[in-house]
Amino acid sequence: YTAHLADYTNPERVSVKYIEVNGADIASESAPSDDELRKRYVDEKQRFVQPEQRLVSHILIDVPANATPAQQKAALAKANEIAAAATPEDFADLAQKDSQDLGSRRLGGDLGWLEKGVTNEAFDSALFALQKGQISKPVLSTDGYHIIWLRDVRSGQSKPFEEVRDQLVKEATAADRDRNYNDVAGKMSDNTYQNPSSLEPASVALKLPIKTTALFSRQGGEGVTANPKVIAAAFSDDVLVQGNNSALIDLGNNHSLVLHVDQHVPAAAKPLAEVRADVQQKILDESMAEVEEKQADEA
Repeated sequence: YTAHLADYTNPERVSVKYIEVNGADIASESAPSDDELRKRYVDEKQRFVQPEQRLVSHILIDVPANATPAQQKAALAKANEIAAAATPEDFADLAQKDSQDLGSRRLGGDLGWLEKGVTNEAFDSALFALQKGQISKPVLSTDGYHIIWLRDVRSGQSKPFEEVRDQLVKEATAADRDRNYNDVAGKMSDNTYQNPSSLEPASVALKLPIKTTALFSRQGGEGVTANPKVIAAAFSDDVLVQGNNSALIDLGNNHSLVLHVDQHVPAAAKPLAEVRADVQQKILDESMAEVEEKQADEA
């Protein structure tokens, strides 16, 4: 027991008092008015513009990544032949017959409605240069040669205010909550710094309840005491030895706290009577290990 006293020592522990501000618990002071929402909508209208969309079909003639010049020439010749023959009326039939894009082939080459930037650069550039109803010449991309048919165009348009009103309300409410959180957190930080020996003045001024944790070691505990920032602050010299409030501890997601040590229990050895059975078992285990090692050596 004496030789292994560290094995039978309760670690140093503390419990803390703390006050916290959590943005999730802060209610917005008032719901934004329709006038405020409409102003936000007008100021940020560009956010609510639906991009232009194009209804597209294509026929792909594959060019292998390691294609020889002859293979490339043959692929281009076939693509040119199809592009010259293709019309809107028979494009789907040609796609089902000749396209090597298995995903769209069975749909007659249909790729659906596409926005700018969805496809690769070469395809994108050719697509948005077409007029409605036009069929492109072969367009080379990393996949091969595409013959593109622009079937229809939906021009970009703004979503109406009524459609985005709920989104604007959520954003305005979140912004209001953020402002309130920053205001309360700032006041909590200032007050606890100006009154370093107690959380009481800040608790009264900001109407924040003082909460208390269970004892925990430097390995941490449960809840907020599992947070490494809280553990580090609780066992810091300024808080534990000097008896001051901690600085504002940012827990993320608009959640912060300030703590003060409530109880400090130094490390202490457990009485021999409490650990006697464990000590006896350890001695027996060591004795058995010595015997087993001796028998193994003899064997």
